[in-house]
Amino acid sequence: MKSILYVLLFLQSFFAQSQNEESDKNMEYFLRAKVLGFVIIEDIWVRSFSIGTEIRYNKRYSLVADLVHFRWKYEKEVYTTPGNYEDYTEFALYDSRNYIALEFRYYPQFNKLSNFYQPYLNIYSKFGARFIHVQDNYPLDKNEIYRLNSDFYDVGASLGMQIGKKIGLDFNIGALHRWEIKSEDIYQEDGSTNYTTGITANRWSPNIRVNFFYNLSVN
Repeated sequence: MKSILYVLLFLQSFFAQSQNEESDKNMEYFLRAKVLGFVIIEDIWVRSFSIGTEIRYNKRYSLVADLVHFRWKYEKEVYTTPGNYEDYTEFALYDSRNYIALEFRYYPQFNKLSNFYQPYLNIYSKFGARFIHVQDNYPLDKNEIYRLNSDFYDVGASLGMQIGKKIGLDFNIGALHRWEIKSEDIYQEDGSTNYTTGITANRWSPNIRVNFFYNLSVN
């Protein structure tokens, strides 16, 4: 949270020093937030919370900062009575991420496109931590992760669309490269775990972000 505040203070100071009172009218300020939870398929759940802001200049350039929590939840059934598929208890594995996301955006201005629809290009970075843990009695398979802690840093780019004027939806789709350093416990067949630390993992992956916004500068 402190990192986001420092970024916002820097941006406000930069624009205040570099723009006169007339150009300040071209500044727009947005609040961004979401609370989402849904099921992908049976026994796989997703939830995500975020809060942040966007500062836009001259309708074309902006900087975005978000504080995000994102979690996968995987459930498995443990049957109390063999052969009785109605008598079971569910246990979960949680795969969570907490991070700060920063974006630099460019909004091209198309004369024939309504201001209600605003496409953009962005480059972004995310930095934060990832955690995996399981409930007691969760049925682990051999070589499955029992516990994981990591720090990661992402860099990527995407295409996006902001839909709405005062209130609306903001989403983008792109790709990122992640650098991750992790420590993990791997479940063994005899019930023990094999702990390893300092593991590095670098990979490309797709990225989708969704937020809702409120434009403080539009009456």
